[in-house]
Amino acid sequence: MKKIFYLFSLAIITLACSSCSNDDLEIADDATGIIKFDYQNKSVHFTATTTNLEQEDIYGFSDPSIQWIQMLRLAKTNDFSHKVFIFMSGTDLNSLLLPYTFQSGIVGEDAQINYTVDQRIETDSNGQDFVVTNTYAATTYSNDFTLTILSKEDGVLRGTFEGRIENQDGDSIMVKNGTFDVQIVEK
Repeated sequence: MKKIFYLFSLAIITLACSSCSNDDLEIADDATGIIKFDYQNKSVHFTATTTNLEQEDIYGFSDPSIQWIQMLRLAKTNDFSHKVFIFMSGTDLNSLLLPYTFQSGIVGEDAQINYTVDQRIETDSNGQDFVVTNTYAATTYSNDFTLTILSKEDGVLRGTFEGRIENQDGDSIMVKNGTFDVQIVEK
């Protein structure tokens, strides 16, 4: 009986350890970058990109020639119905003195966030169904939203953000403790 209990316990431990290694594979997605924040007593954590390797670098890239940075992360691989998209214009990462906080009202320079919570089907006046995303957005140019780039080391862009973001229906949420840590590819 002790032998059976021992073998059963060994099997459970082996199964638990193999489960840990599967968790490690999921955590490995963090190596490509994260965007996370809190709102309304919820924490959202985006780590996924796409399985289309041809598009892999569009999920964190900078183009110094046109001063543009974009970062996109999904809740699940290829699930574009729950995503966060941060982009910055008028910004050359190679010339910024870090940390750098975007200031409101500067023409040609701002940081923006789009947070898509879900999608819904609506019907137009002709009876045709179409998909509408529930997307919250804000900009540092004119909204109550701030974003700071803390560092860019080894191609990884790190920063923080927070503020009120609003959807197309006029509903708003307060985003707190926002952070990003994304590998940036220069094009």
